[in-house]
Amino acid sequence: MQDDKYYIRRILKEGSEEALYKLVKRYEKAVFNVCYRVLRQREQAEEAAQDVFLKAFKQLNKLEDHRKFGGWLMRIAYRRAIDYARLEKKMPVELDDQGWQRIEDTLSKTPYQQLVDYDRKEVIELVLAKLPPLENGLMTLFYLQGMNVKEIAALTELSESNVKVKLFRTREVVKKLLKRQLGSELNDLL
Repeated sequence: MQDDKYYIRRILKEGSEEALYKLVKRYEKAVFNVCYRVLRQREQAEEAAQDVFLKAFKQLNKLEDHRKFGGWLMRIAYRRAIDYARLEKKMPVELDDQGWQRIEDTLSKTPYQQLVDYDRKEVIELVLAKLPPLENGLMTLFYLQGMNVKEIAALTELSESNVKVKLFRTREVVKKLLKRQLGSELNDLL
């Protein structure tokens, strides 16, 4: 399998549709996942992902280091998803089950444990839905995607210290929202 640099050269020099197709295939899932994690709606994420590829290939000649294509593309995806979320002026409430795969197999749990897990998921969905797009995206990348601060900083083009501060502040906001919503039930739920 060829590297990104090879395909980019073919696209820029020959206008190769085959090379374009290979790059899209290589990155389509990653771009969609970034968009979906921010937008939480499949249709919006698909539309945003298409826009990402259109924008990226229109500006491909501006990319100086072709070896950095993947990171450059992910930054475009993240920004485009944030733009879509801002245009909608609302954050979707739905979370997909993928983000919750860390929860043990529900068949091995008691009905009470299953209810607690379900309640926990619902509460987290409600709290995340109340966050602005940037903070929602950062929390999702860190906690649900398992990205580290350095990776998030590279993706969002924020400094590592800025990512840490935003995550810390967002966690504080989440705690307050949870306390306000749940009160004394918070300790039982978490």
